[in-house]
Amino acid sequence: MSFCLFENDHGARGRLPFWQRSITAAVAASYLAQQLCPHQSGSVFTTALLQDIGILALQTAYPGDAERLYGIENTSHQHIMQVEKRYFGCHHALVGAWLLAKWGAHDGLIHAIQHSHDGLDTEDNAALCLRVSGAIADAWLSANPADALAGVMRQLNALTPSSEWAMSGLLAHLQQTLPPLMETLGLGMPVTVDSVALLKEAQQRLFEHTLSLSARLDAQQKARETLLNDYAELQQRSRLDPLTQLANRAWLEEQLRERFRLCLTTERTMSVVFIDLDHFKVLNDRYGHQAGDQVLAHFGRMLASLIRVGDLAGRYGGEEFLVILPDEDAEGARRFAERITRRLQERPMARVDQEPLYVSVSIGVACLTDGGFGDERELIDAADQSMYFIKRSGRGGVSVYGQ
Repeated sequence: MSFCLFENDHGARGRLPFWQRSITAAVAASYLAQQLCPHQSGSVFTTALLQDIGILALQTAYPGDAERLYGIENTSHQHIMQVEKRYFGCHHALVGAWLLAKWGAHDGLIHAIQHSHDGLDTEDNAALCLRVSGAIADAWLSANPADALAGVMRQLNALTPSSEWAMSGLLAHLQQTLPPLMETLGLGMPVTVDSVALLKEAQQRLFEHTLSLSARLDAQQKARETLLNDYAELQQRSRLDPLTQLANRAWLEEQLRERFRLCLTTERTMSVVFIDLDHFKVLNDRYGHQAGDQVLAHFGRMLASLIRVGDLAGRYGGEEFLVILPDEDAEGARRFAERITRRLQERPMARVDQEPLYVSVSIGVACLTDGGFGDERELIDAADQSMYFIKRSGRGGVSVYGQ
């Protein structure tokens, strides 16, 4: 298979966009190569000129499909390649590489053509010049060159933010070089491009895009923070008993299980305090459930005011409460329990018809080092047994397991 520049007038007109892009890309690639890899500028020019040779092959092999595909105006090159894959099962860069291999071209040229439309993230300066040249040509020949050029500049800035790639020099070079070259080749120019105005407008588009992107990122960050706050609040609420605002049973048991294991591995101790409000059913029956809820809520606030940072108090169920005291021995836990009983003697937990309502509690204490507890459940049971000892002894006191 072979090609000539123009087979006839109709063929020339049909292939004008192809050659306009090829020439524009070649001139752009050569200019860029002079900046980045001067010793390769000649080969980069040739490679850029031939990078779309596969389009000519596809036009010849599939004229009907090619006319529908390549006859669409203002279609991006990347979109063309996607459609080529659907039409032909491959894109023109691969076809071009195959053609060059059939023609006996050297491996470097074949490889460069095959990968000429890959992304810009490459360490090979010659390959980078080639790939950028196609994007520059698309922008230069686009119906909206400022928008297209701004897109190219975004990609380049993402690779090398400190370099503006001498874009003004490149555009000026294209403006100066392309018209006489196109005229000599009989290709004409679809539009007259003012490189200075184009760069200024592209920079404005890039600035607007950056502002828009920054605003979107700010909005996303705020939405993420709101979501995280909502999640944290929901998680916190899922751990709390709604009436007393202390930990609920599930969170108490989870935390006790973790702290029990930590104590075993680090040879530390802890105590648990099991609390039961005395005669609570009688209180509910006599004064009503509203008064009972008031007692529970006030007791929860009082209990929260007595614990230290690192302690955990929660409602275990009904009128039962549990307090976890890390690094506390039995004697320290006893003193804590006695502060609870004294506070209850001093302060009423509710008022009924303006009359103060005092309550008492039965408290059981168990310390990890005072028994061979196999798990956290056995530790709670020990404190529970001590609490029931107080219940059977008349209520309103503190009992320590093992004492």
